[in-house]
Amino acid sequence: MRDSILWESFYSALHLIKHVYAYSNSFQSVGDHFFEVICLKYPNLLSCEPNESRKLIMTNNDRVASLDYLRGLMALSIVLYHYFSWHNAGNGSLDSDNILGRLGIYAVSTFYILSGLSLTIAYHNTLNHKTLWGYFVKRVFRIFPLMWLAITAALALEFAIAFLNDDPYSFSLYKTFLNYSLLFGFIDPAAYIPAGAWSIGNEMVFYAFFPLILILGYRWPFAVIGFTLVTMAVGAIFSFLLLDKGGSLDSQWAYYINPFNQIFLFFSGVVIGKYARKLNWSKKSYWIAIIVSALVFCCYPANGDKINIVSGVERIVFSFSCISFVAALFLLNPKFQGLTARGLEFIGRASYSIYLMHPIIATPVLFIAVRVGLTTGNGYFIAFLLTLVVGWLTYRYLESPMIMVGKNLSKRLDKTGGSPKSMKILE
Repeated sequence: MRDSILWESFYSALHLIKHVYAYSNSFQSVGDHFFEVICLKYPNLLSCEPNESRKLIMTNNDRVASLDYLRGLMALSIVLYHYFSWHNAGNGSLDSDNILGRLGIYAVSTFYILSGLSLTIAYHNTLNHKTLWGYFVKRVFRIFPLMWLAITAALALEFAIAFLNDDPYSFSLYKTFLNYSLLFGFIDPAAYIPAGAWSIGNEMVFYAFFPLILILGYRWPFAVIGFTLVTMAVGAIFSFLLLDKGGSLDSQWAYYINPFNQIFLFFSGVVIGKYARKLNWSKKSYWIAIIVSALVFCCYPANGDKINIVSGVERIVFSFSCISFVAALFLLNPKFQGLTARGLEFIGRASYSIYLMHPIIATPVLFIAVRVGLTTGNGYFIAFLLTLVVGWLTYRYLESPMIMVGKNLSKRLDKTGGSPKSMKILE
């Protein structure tokens, strides 16, 4: 019944939205001294790019430093959320009224926004039928290698735990196939093997939609915003019809992690990347937007089970606080200096590994810690440190080399007009 409502509503929304117009007029600056306090009082800590530099950043393919910073901080917040939740399992200390509990949910949402934004920066006005194969090759080499490592490690841990506990080991060939092929996001989003990998399945769905909508936007300018509004309408169906505040989030997890419930976040990032240059706000206004978004996220009243922040009006409030925060941070693009910058940059680049590997690392570490007489708290602290080390190692020796392979293959595909048949891989 719920699925039929979803698909009928999605179909209706596609026909309702015909013409979309979304530009923002200049916003008058507020709080004359705020920017001076931040950027002038602490010149060695923080520098803010002038408008010309910001526009340049938005039109090239270089990484945007502030987005890396945020991506890394969101990854760390998820690690802390999981470790604290597992350490304090059952006491409800990280429910809807806790900031870390909120981040445990909406840090992943922020990942989606950043993903859509980053891809739009990289492919705006360059993605077409000739570069489409290269786009997918890059995505495969970016996502698959680490995901395969995480799946293999998770399966090995499942087998080891079953063996040590003398329990029967259940192995599903079909589920394993869905994971190694990363098709589970399309077929069964709840069939993920590594903890947290549901979001990677969702990303694969978003990656499939992205080139189609972006290319359509070249011909019909309203296509990107129109499709984003459609996805928001579908998200509202989940929030107000499919997710029930009377139940728990755990009992409705399959609905929450459905990619159609999350896709509006990704395409909100696409809209930010595509249309942000139309804005001409002052730096002070971006700082105000950042602070107001953070305050709304932290202070908006909500309590009880986390279903209360992913359904109803709260879903709209928290989602748009994340969207506005990312948009303002992107446009302002503050940069840190020295060790702070290097640390945030490292965490940002290793965020994918930190996110995927931290549950896998925690399992054997806690197993050993308990048996050598350490407290679980100390065990999770050791797991946290090891997660950072493993994050650096996997980024340096797995992710980074595979990214380069993907880029090289993509360039060769582009030179052959986008046809893999005309490219000799082993040349």
